[in-house]
Amino acid sequence: MKELTRAMKRRIRELLHVAHERALSRELTKLESKFGRWHAKEIDAFELGDLVHRFHNDITKELFDTFVRTSFPDITLARAIVDGHVTEAEAGDELLTELENTMNDIRKNLARQ
Repeated sequence: MKELTRAMKRRIRELLHVAHERALSRELTKLESKFGRWHAKEIDAFELGDLVHRFHNDITKELFDTFVRTSFPDITLARAIVDGHVTEAEAGDELLTELENTMNDIRKNLARQ
């Protein structure tokens, strides 16, 4: 991979923000369903409280570390594209060209799992 331009690095950070928000929204939707289970009396308040606690202490921290505190934003973006948090159209041709090999490696590794 060649050296990324400032504009490309800036775009990667912008797209990681998008990916972070989308991943967080997906997790919030899952948590929201737990409130429905609580309202339906399928789980008690203590279980719901534990789920909220886990969401706050584990899931949000993990997402923040993944998308914001990353030391390798280009690789993180490649994974976000593979995972569907960011579309290839949003990334654009220039970034896709730079990330293509990394994305292919990620796909290969996921296929082996």
